[in-house]
Amino acid sequence: MVLETAVGPSALYRDAARDFNLRAMPLPASSRVMAGSQPIAEYVNIRELTIKDYKFFDTYLLLRDTPVLRSDPTAARPIVGIAGMSLFDKVDLELNLAKSNVSLYSQKHCRGNVVTWSKDYHSLAMTRSAYVGNEIFTMALDGQNLDTTLSTASTFSGLHSDAAKTLFGLDEHSPDVVTESDLGGKNPTHYLTMDLSSPGFTMQNVRVQLRGEAPVGCKFGTAPANGAAGYSGCEGIVPLTLGLSVLKHLHLYLATRDNILYFTSSNSGTVELPMPVQQ
Repeated sequence: MVLETAVGPSALYRDAARDFNLRAMPLPASSRVMAGSQPIAEYVNIRELTIKDYKFFDTYLLLRDTPVLRSDPTAARPIVGIAGMSLFDKVDLELNLAKSNVSLYSQKHCRGNVVTWSKDYHSLAMTRSAYVGNEIFTMALDGQNLDTTLSTASTFSGLHSDAAKTLFGLDEHSPDVVTESDLGGKNPTHYLTMDLSSPGFTMQNVRVQLRGEAPVGCKFGTAPANGAAGYSGCEGIVPLTLGLSVLKHLHLYLATRDNILYFTSSNSGTVELPMPVQQ
């Protein structure tokens, strides 16, 4: 399964459910579950699911259509679904993605006594989104505090275009924005190079993808609770998402009961990434 920390519900692909002889059951008629633009109407029950040394019993997974780009089902480790954050409600997660390592731990520990690999670390308070299920915390881009989340299934970090325009006056036509297209000269993608920071920590030259505006109904502004810029009217949607291009330079521990994100970097203060090469 693919770990995706930016969503709450976990899901199994239909091909995998058929391979495992699992029976699809309908969601209650009152439920309205979406995966992007895809409505979800069924789920399956996994009696026993093992991840590392942890066993999860009677786990309910949404049933999703198998994506066209799913890995070869005959491969030794085919992708069978998505592991979202709701699966880990009762355990903590340690992510060392530079080494492709995910570890699970009991939540029964003293507050703060979890970073075993370093004496120096940073910590941020997290809030679990009740609707989307992602963890939200505050980080700054070029000095501007933003509601932020993690996405272990995204290659690049992303900033919604309405936030970029409001906070930095930038759009896809700005001189500081780099545009790249595919081999056919189509599907342009726009990137910014910015500094990411939190108290005591800075990562320089972060490549941030300029993404579309937030969904209709999202109102961008400053959240009074934490002083960070974010959205109202669309719970769980945040302006900034950190992808693997950033996360692989960090060692993270998500204390899901205490709602604290602990992390370290290759340098205790400042991480300077190479400047992106313009195509």
